[in-house]
Amino acid sequence: MKNFFEPDDEHDFHDMENVPQYTIERYAYQVEEILSIFEMQEFFVSDNTQIKDFKFTPSEFDNYNHKLKESHGIEITRNDYIWEIAEKIYENQF
Repeated sequence: MKNFFEPDDEHDFHDMENVPQYTIERYAYQVEEILSIFEMQEFFVSDNTQIKDFKFTPSEFDNYNHKLKESHGIEITRNDYIWEIAEKIYENQF
């Protein structure tokens, strides 16, 4: 499985140069947790990945939205980016 925070190109690689390692690890953990809830552990995630990219049925979307609300107190929309959801999870921890 390709690591989901590997750079896609040279531009992405340089974007990560000034990001502290603990931030990358925190983001990685939260994305893994989101993918686990979505039962999509093998799905490649980039900065541009949105919920609609998973092509959930309406009932699947409602189920995962309910799981995220119960476990982390957040709600999602089909247009949310995975990184936005990871940030919401992080912010709700405090």
